[in-house]
Amino acid sequence: MIRFFKALFGGISVSLAYIIVTMCSPLILMLMGYTNINSSPKLFGTPLYTIRTSPETFFSEGTPLGLILSLIIGILLYYLVTKLAKLARKSPPSMSKK
Repeated sequence: MIRFFKALFGGISVSLAYIIVTMCSPLILMLMGYTNINSSPKLFGTPLYTIRTSPETFFSEGTPLGLILSLIIGILLYYLVTKLAKLARKSPPSMSKK
């Protein structure tokens, strides 16, 4: 059960990163001089996020699909990293002769 909660917290941290990146991107784009941007990529007909900038305003919105996908990706990354760490510990050290 502890392992599941660690994986869940890993997923939540990736979800928070998704939220921060989604909310900060329009501001960074405007500071870099990019205006008139309208970005709304779709997966399964539902947008992952929406970012719009114009010369005077900016708008960003994270969607539930993007949040759920980032949570799932975070959980999968936790299990992948722990699996790879176990494999790295089990593999014998390479003995190279010089």
